Amino acid sequence: MEQLPGFEKGENIVWILDHTIYGMIQGACNWKHKLDGSYEALGYIQSRADPCIRFWERNGEWTITETYTNDVIGLSSSDEEEQKIQKELGEIYEIKQIEDQGEGRVILGM
Repeated sequence: MEQLPGFEKGENIVWILDHTIYGMIQGACNWKHKLDGSYEALGYIQSRADPCIRFWERNGEWTITETYTNDVIGLSSSDEEEQKIQKELGEIYEIKQIEDQGEGRVILGM
């Protein structure tokens, strides 16, 4: 690593990393904690059987999501609920909707 131009150079200098680096072990751990906090703030419950699965149920409507690294797939009981959760997650994260790929048939071998 090299220090950015304009910063002090020399021996025994400590650099503080403000963000974890994508692809590093600590990056994955920090991403999981951040994602868990976001889902919890939205009212989701994490599955005890599989921590990658989260769900919520309100007023007879429900949504289930499954996360693999930084990919999320979900199902909702109605189109309105689907749009609502996409909006909620879109306010927290930059999301990309993959459309016109057909219906999912197998998800991670399930």
